[in-house]
Amino acid sequence: MLGSCFFLRAQDKQAIIKVLENQRIAWNNGDIDGFMQGYWKSDSLMFVGKDAAVYGWQKTLDRYKRSYPDKAAMGKLTFTILKVNLLDKANALCSAPGISTAKRMRPLAILRYGSAK
Repeated sequence: MLGSCFFLRAQDKQAIIKVLENQRIAWNNGDIDGFMQGYWKSDSLMFVGKDAAVYGWQKTLDRYKRSYPDKAAMGKLTFTILKVNLLDKANALCSAPGISTAKRMRPLAILRYGSAK
């Protein structure tokens, strides 16, 4: 069987934690555009919210902006990293529920963490 296996190295974990920390800072500053920089910027991105799945980076951004119209609605965000699976040298599937003082955030995301394009 042919295939590739990506191992989570210490520097990968640190890079992923940095993406999440940057997202947390952006969120807590009321910066949804900055928060979205950590997401996989693709029409194939799938965001699963409380109502239904949303497909695409731009549609996910639009949904966040509708759901959180101002900084007060966003609350304060913290993350707990549960699981990380590397997809390739620049992307990881990350199960990291975010808890906002306003409401529960998404539990799963594909994050861009590497320097590869």
